[in-house]
Amino acid sequence: MLLILGLALSFGLFVRSYIIRHWGYRRTEDIPKYWQKVLVAIVTAMAYGVIPSLLIGGCLAWEITNKNLIESRFGHVLASAFYYALYITLTRAATRVVLAPWNGRWRLFNISDARAERVFRAMTLSIILWGICAYLLHIARYFEPTDALMLLLAVGFDAVKAFVIILIAASVFGEIKTKKDIEDEELSETRKKKAGVEADNEGMSAGMRVVLFSIIFALATFSVSLFGYPDLASFIFNRFFATLFLIGMFVIVRKMISDILSRSIIFWVRTFKLRKKLLSKIDFLMSLLITPILVLCLAYMLLRLWGVPASFMTYGIKKFIFGFKVGGIKISLIAIITGLLVFVVSITLVRMFKRRLSENLLTRINMDEGIKHSLVSGFSFIGIIISVVLAISAMGVDLSNLAVIAGALSVGIGFGLQDIIKNLVSGIIILFERPFKVGDWVILGGEEGKIKQINIRSTELETWTKRSVIIPNATLISSSLINLTHGNNWQRQSIIVGVSYDADIDKVTALLIECAKSNKRVARVPAPMVLFKDFGASSLDFELRYHVTDVRTDYVASSEIRYAILKRFREEGIEIAYPQIDVHMKEQ
Repeated sequence: MLLILGLALSFGLFVRSYIIRHWGYRRTEDIPKYWQKVLVAIVTAMAYGVIPSLLIGGCLAWEITNKNLIESRFGHVLASAFYYALYITLTRAATRVVLAPWNGRWRLFNISDARAERVFRAMTLSIILWGICAYLLHIARYFEPTDALMLLLAVGFDAVKAFVIILIAASVFGEIKTKKDIEDEELSETRKKKAGVEADNEGMSAGMRVVLFSIIFALATFSVSLFGYPDLASFIFNRFFATLFLIGMFVIVRKMISDILSRSIIFWVRTFKLRKKLLSKIDFLMSLLITPILVLCLAYMLLRLWGVPASFMTYGIKKFIFGFKVGGIKISLIAIITGLLVFVVSITLVRMFKRRLSENLLTRINMDEGIKHSLVSGFSFIGIIISVVLAISAMGVDLSNLAVIAGALSVGIGFGLQDIIKNLVSGIIILFERPFKVGDWVILGGEEGKIKQINIRSTELETWTKRSVIIPNATLISSSLINLTHGNNWQRQSIIVGVSYDADIDKVTALLIECAKSNKRVARVPAPMVLFKDFGASSLDFELRYHVTDVRTDYVASSEIRYAILKRFREEGIEIAYPQIDVHMKEQ
């Protein structure tokens, strides 16, 4: 026996150190991936359980070789003790690697170190109590005791299960307060009492509600055992713990699959030079598809666990997948998924062709940018409509029935979505009539700026201050709009100057024309001109008129010309008049 235990211990120490050294917690890994956490948890659980398992296995091997011992009652008691000790050891090792109380970076659930350590202690105590009770109940059945003793043991086991539920719920959802927190709360309460302020009556937290619900559930189920139905209470307790185990496995598997999908983006980007944004969308869609499948699998296992017949669930799943009728309309999961896939693929093709159209094909044609934008927007609008029709057809919806339904709802849609429909129709009119295009400089309702984007429902106007003004298309159609670049980008500008009555008007005219022609932004044809506007109260008023070729870039021409006029007038001694008032005093 000692030889067997020595060999098992030596081999176990070697295997454990080898596993921990090569596949255990790696200190160099700053942020491990989730699938790495799961893999390391499995390997480390094997390492933590290998030595106790080998020792217990050595004891079992020794007992099995002793025929007289294995056939005796003491041998059965001893073998059962070995089996349940093995169960306690392996379960505790699995709990330790899942919670990782002393290796937070490798923890499979996102909880704090203090809570993980507290939950691990509670789970260890629960596993030991569960194993001892199960062992006693197993031995009692072997010795064929009285019904009263079996009932007492069953009720006691149910009491332990109720205690385990309350203990684990309190450790998982209960508040964690350090000694410093308790002292701070006591000091705060003392100060409030001295100041005559009532203590705050805060409501119960969500965690405490869960703990309270767990206590009520545990006590209610245990009361069923006390009233003479221990088998029913044991059934509820066992299924409850199995449900928690399945939910935990669901969370781990879902996180691991999501992590693998998100990590695979880097591989696809490097291998096929795909856009990361497109792969992120694919990753989101795959997660959106995988999560419902995992939820359905979890729901199926939970229903089977709680005793729902497999034939009933198979019939329901078959109807749900392959279709069932509601009021003459057939609803099928496969048809819905097919329709969604058709819509996603068609929309992707439309966007790809739209990008190719705007960035490749239309760039080879000498065409106005506004026309290009109208063509691309029109193609996108038609592509979306075709994609929706294809998706509806792929779902198996009869388009004739859809037309009847649309006709019946047209009145309600006309009133409820009147503004939206009006803006959509106005957007189509703008795209084809083109009263303005992308890049035009317009003035609307006191806002002046450049047309940045024309959409189906609204138009985006970018002002001088880089603010984006979103204007409904119906407003643009029904309101007066000043398009400063409609047809061409030319603009006539004018500057009014008032000089004193003593100034030489010929010289003033020549200087104004000289200042305009010296500016490189002013068009040479038509040539700048000067008009003698009026005899003002204090000045002779002149107006300089000139043209600029691009209103979007030459708006600073007026400022530059004013600088030049002021400079030349000062050099030539021409006075720019200012208001004057002559006051005559009357003698009495």
